[in-house]
Amino acid sequence: MTPPVIAAGGIADASSVAHALGRGRNGRLGRPHDFVASAESAAHPYYKQRIVDAASSDAVYTMAFDGGWEKRRRIVPLRNSSMDMFDRGEKLRANVVATFPNGEPIRRFDDTPPIVGITGDLEALALYAGGKAAARFTRFLPAADIVRELSGPFRD
Repeated sequence: MTPPVIAAGGIADASSVAHALGRGRNGRLGRPHDFVASAESAAHPYYKQRIVDAASSDAVYTMAFDGGWEKRRRIVPLRNSSMDMFDRGEKLRANVVATFPNGEPIRRFDDTPPIVGITGDLEALALYAGGKAAARFTRFLPAADIVRELSGPFRD
């Protein structure tokens, strides 16, 4: 029987699954960015294309997008204008950069990724990318095909 895999980010193909298993990982797949570029994803087409076009160096650790969390944590989105502002110490300039379809504002540095229906400066939003795995996404695939690729050599 194939052992389960936990995707703490960075799972993009069968070799990354093998690497995780080799390091003793087990559990589940399903972090938000694991399937963001899938055909079924509700991610905005702009966001999906950024993932597909990304190089591994485009995804960097930051604490810029805290979404008002009490306990901040580092995440790994694609570098963008909001991260550049954060790095320059301009965190206080959390202006509205986009809106949900219902008109609710999204402020710069919120933890909201671009989904279908959001309008505005999508580039400035949190483009979660899964670290270096972002460079492995080279095309849009159905989620079933992604799972098949991830489990390829491990299927029973």
